[in-house]
Amino acid sequence: MPKTFDLVALGECLVELSEAADGLYRIGYAGDVLNTLFYASRLGMKCGLISQIGTDLFTDGLTRLLDAESIDRASAPLLANRPNGLYAIKTDAAGHPAYNFWRSESAARETLHQTPHGLLEETALSSKHLHISAIALAVMKGSERLVDLARSLGGKTTVSFDTNVRVALWKDLGELRICIQAFGSATNFLFVTDSDDEALYGLRSPNSAIAAYCQMGYSTILYRRGAEGCVLYQDGNATNMPARRVDVVDTTGAGDAFNAGFLRAYLAGEALTECARQANAVASCALGVRGGLNFSFDRAMAEEAISELTRSNFAA
Repeated sequence: MPKTFDLVALGECLVELSEAADGLYRIGYAGDVLNTLFYASRLGMKCGLISQIGTDLFTDGLTRLLDAESIDRASAPLLANRPNGLYAIKTDAAGHPAYNFWRSESAARETLHQTPHGLLEETALSSKHLHISAIALAVMKGSERLVDLARSLGGKTTVSFDTNVRVALWKDLGELRICIQAFGSATNFLFVTDSDDEALYGLRSPNSAIAAYCQMGYSTILYRRGAEGCVLYQDGNATNMPARRVDVVDTTGAGDAFNAGFLRAYLAGEALTECARQANAVASCALGVRGGLNFSFDRAMAEEAISELTRSNFAA
C-alpha cells in the first residue's frame, strides 16, 4: 500500500485548561498523541490522527488547530452527542504538573468501538509509522484490539508504544502490566519514563528496567529520565544520552515532543544514537511554555537545540 503519511497516531484529543501567570486558566488543546503529532508536523512530517472528535463548544477550536497544524483528521470524524475530553493543569515552582480530568463520556472513548478493524489497519498501513499510547488502552473501549492491530503491521509499518502511565485511569495497574507484556513482540520501539516504570514495577535501576522489558520482547527501548536525558537500548547495548539543559516552566508534553523528535530522525534514516540525541533536543523545546504545545516551535528551533546539545556533548 502507498505510504500517504510519515506518522499516524491513535489516541485522544483533549481540551486543555492551563493555569496562566495571573491565576486565570487559558483554553488550549492537547493530549499525548496530539502533542506528538503537533511537534512531528512542525518538524516536516506528514501526520494523521486516528480518533473520534466530540461535538461541543470546543469542537471548532480543536478542528481548527488540527487543520492549521496539517494533522489529517480523515480518520478522526466528529461523533454526535459526545463531548471532547477536558483536563486542567497546574504546575508547581519546579514545573511539575498536576492534572484533573473530565473524560468519562468523551467521543474518543468510542474510537475503536466505532471504527472497523479493517479500516484501522488500512489507515495504519497508509503510514510509515504508527504510534500508540497506553492512555488509549485505558480510555478507549475495545482497546484489546490494539495489540492485534500492531501485530498485523509487522514488516509493513513500524510501530511504537508509549507506556504513558496515568494511575487514575486504571482500576488495576496489573491490567496495564499485562498490556505492556503483550505489546513487547508487536512493536519496534518502546518509550517509557523512569516515573512510569516506578509506578508500574516499583523503584529499580534503569538497567534492571531495561532488562525486564527485553524479557518481554522489546528490541529497542528509549528509557526517558527527564533532566538526566535518556538511555537508548539497542542490539544488546545501553547508551546514556544526555539532556539539553534549559529553564523549565512546565514538563507537560516534553515526552511527547521527544517521541516526535526520535521518530522524525528515525524515518529520515539516522542512526539510533542520533535519533535519541535529536529526541532529547526536541523535548527541551517543550519545557519553556505552559501546557502541552509550544507554538513558537519550528524546525529552526529544533535545529538550534540539536546543534547546542551536540556542541555541549563534545565539550563534555
